[in-house]
Amino acid sequence: MEKVILKSGVKVLYEKVPGNITSFTIGFEAGANSEAHNNLGIAHAVEHMVFKGTHSKSEKEINDLCNEYLGFHNAMTNYPYVIYYGSSLKEDFKSAFKVYFDIVFNPAFREEGFKEEIGVILEELKEWNDDIVQHCEDFLFYESFERRRIKELIIGKKETIEALTLKD
Repeated sequence: MEKVILKSGVKVLYEKVPGNITSFTIGFEAGANSEAHNNLGIAHAVEHMVFKGTHSKSEKEINDLCNEYLGFHNAMTNYPYVIYYGSSLKEDFKSAFKVYFDIVFNPAFREEGFKEEIGVILEELKEWNDDIVQHCEDFLFYESFERRRIKELIIGKKETIEALTLKD
């Protein structure tokens, strides 16, 4: 495993392996643990919003570039971190990584699409609550932790999600 620290302070860890597929993950210590009690769910909302456009690209341009260079990509919020990850053909790696780098380091956070994305997150919350295994885990965390962020859902509460604004 190799480690490079960019001028911006970003740490890049990589390992060369034989094959035609490359994968990458960009991670931040910016998960649900870093949220204030009045804006539970904001880390997850930011995870969604970075895909809505950057200062140099529209949401459509980002979607088109992701479709062109990435075979698979996604993001995930956890308590301690948020990660953005993807895979591409070896020859597309630089282009794929540039797109993702732009997404996570240069998001525009435009008003356009914000309410729509909050609606998507509320639908995810509904699905989350309908999953019996997830519900049992969440209930265990809620009953087990008194004063820790892990007591509450990563995704947030309905009322805190609905109250989020772009300024948050």
